Amino acid sequence: MEFTKIYVGVLYLVVVITSLIFYLNNYYIIASLLILGNVLPGYKLAVSLSGNHEN
Repeated sequence: MEFTKIYVGVLYLVVVITSLIFYLNNYYIIASLLILGNVLPGYKLAVSLSGNHEN
């Protein structure tokens, strides 16, 4: 469970840093698409990794 939080945190950190780099280089559309394109899949990944999937 703790590994999941670290993993998702690192993924979001990388997305934010790369979006910031694109934004500072005046690539606003790419930066916004990078953030928006990772919000829903990242949320679904966090839910699927942190849920209790017992049979």
